[in-house]
Amino acid sequence: MLIEFHPHFIPKGHKNELFNLKMSGVTPIIAHPERYVDVQNDIHKVLEWMDIGCLIQVDAGSVLGTLGNRAKTASEIIVKNRWCQILCSDAHDNKNRNFNLGYAFELVENWLGEDALPLVFNNPKSVLSGTIINIDPAIDTEYAEDSLWRKIMSKVKKIK
Repeated sequence: MLIEFHPHFIPKGHKNELFNLKMSGVTPIIAHPERYVDVQNDIHKVLEWMDIGCLIQVDAGSVLGTLGNRAKTASEIIVKNRWCQILCSDAHDNKNRNFNLGYAFELVENWLGEDALPLVFNNPKSVLSGTIINIDPAIDTEYAEDSLWRKIMSKVKKIK
């Protein structure tokens, strides 16, 4: 289920609702989090969503900088840290918000190499077919704060 919040307001109880969706078998996909002011101010919100099983969808226009510098910076952090599972066009028309996915994919491919392919091919296909997309919120980066989930997952990985 694609979830879109107001750019300037994310409701306080939203994490409980997202968790409830996940527990009922629905995988929430957070639409363009890089465009939300709360995420621009605190990028860790993306990791919190991943911790409860949400997928992250970044807007191609943000990657290209057509939706502002703050969205561009946030999208770059999200994509380069591999917190993004889907890269989308969010095309509204052929004039202002057009289909620019090809250009954004080229840029993301420069950042991630072949790891960019699932963002526009495999993962969207998995969403349509209902196949699970595995995500790993236990990412060790300068942006990742330790959460209980990350601590548990790092212990599990060491045991394997």
